[in-house]
Amino acid sequence: MRVAIAILVLANLVVVGYLLIRDPSGAPSGDVVIPTVNSTREPVLDPPTLEPGVDSEPTAPATSPVEALPTPRQLAVVDATTAWRVTLATCGETGGPIVKRTVDGGATWQDIAVGSGAATRLLSQSAASALLVGTATTGDCAPAAWQTTDSGSTWTEFPDGLADTWYLDPATRSSLVGPAATAPVPCGDEGAIDLGVSSSNTAVVLCRSGALALSSDGGAQWASTDVTAAEPYAIVGTGDEVLVAHGDAACTDGVAISRYGVTGGEGASLEAAGQVCAPVLPGDLGALAIGAAEDEIWVWGATLARSSDRGATWQ
Repeated sequence: MRVAIAILVLANLVVVGYLLIRDPSGAPSGDVVIPTVNSTREPVLDPPTLEPGVDSEPTAPATSPVEALPTPRQLAVVDATTAWRVTLATCGETGGPIVKRTVDGGATWQDIAVGSGAATRLLSQSAASALLVGTATTGDCAPAAWQTTDSGSTWTEFPDGLADTWYLDPATRSSLVGPAATAPVPCGDEGAIDLGVSSSNTAVVLCRSGALALSSDGGAQWASTDVTAAEPYAIVGTGDEVLVAHGDAACTDGVAISRYGVTGGEGASLEAAGQVCAPVLPGDLGALAIGAAEDEIWVWGATLARSSDRGATWQ
């Protein structure tokens, strides 16, 4: 009996051991069984490869910086000792322009409040008289002229002053007003720096590109010229010439002043008449003005330089 029980226990052990080493799938115990997965997955993509120094975050498109332009200035010279100057103001600016006057060759300047709104052109008529073209008030963009005949002590509106005067529209400086007509500034999108008047019918506009355009019929028509000034700053007319202040490598300590003879009428043109260097650097953002009367040339930039012999010597 004991022998039969021992044989039965041994048989059970053999069966249990067989079951433990046998795979449920029926494969032989020496094979590795890889379970089958019925669900599906999205494929895993490798991360993008970035060039060194490239940010993976999206960036906004680059925008061109807005070019800062100098505030226009004008300088009206009477003689070797007397001159008027002004920093121009466009329509809508508060405070109005401040005109300055010197009677000692620029050593000192007297501030003169005009009372006008904007200012777009300053003309000297004598040591005691001056004409300012601008607007009547800061909120009104219609052109108006103001005149003084007592060295700037008082100013009065002078409508007749607009009749035969060349000036840039005080509202936007995008139109040129001449004695005969009003026309768009002939400078394209870059706009004009200022204009130099050589006679009642003839004027030259200096574009920001440095190009010079000429009118000899009171502003009714404008024609381009073959003259372009590098690094243009300012222009002024005097008699039958215009003077252009501009940059030039030859003038290492200042700016160049180029003279051009103006031929009006049919076939109007500009003819180069010489160049000198003025020992004055431009002010903030290239702000600079030039004035002339007979042999006098004054240049107002970061400092003031003046010549009484058409630029041969300076003080």
